[in-house]
Amino acid sequence: MNGLLSFLDLIITILGVITIVYQVGIVIVGMLVKPQTFRDVPQNRRYAVLISARNEEAVIGNLIRSIHNQTYPQELIDTWIVADNSQIIQHSLRAVWAVMLLSALTRRRWVKATLCNICCAR
Repeated sequence: MNGLLSFLDLIITILGVITIVYQVGIVIVGMLVKPQTFRDVPQNRRYAVLISARNEEAVIGNLIRSIHNQTYPQELIDTWIVADNSQIIQHSLRAVWAVMLLSALTRRRWVKATLCNICCAR
């Protein structure tokens, strides 16, 4: 039994040393490789951001603010919010941001997937 425990201890020690050597190697390679640079591309494409929201009143404002703080031209970004009949989101967003808001009406049995298909078809 004592021999088995010594063998397992040796195996675990070897695996630990291999892991540490691997991590040190990754750190050294990361320090030696120069950072990748990307070429500048024209900012002329339109993008739509589709946000699916339900009970997101506490954080939806930060998300939209983050989208609008991007360095991409704002006239080329459309923000769509699909909300599940949330009156708070509708009233606050219509008053503060110029976004297109679709409300999933549960009495008509619309689901988010259907609204997403409608948004993407336009």
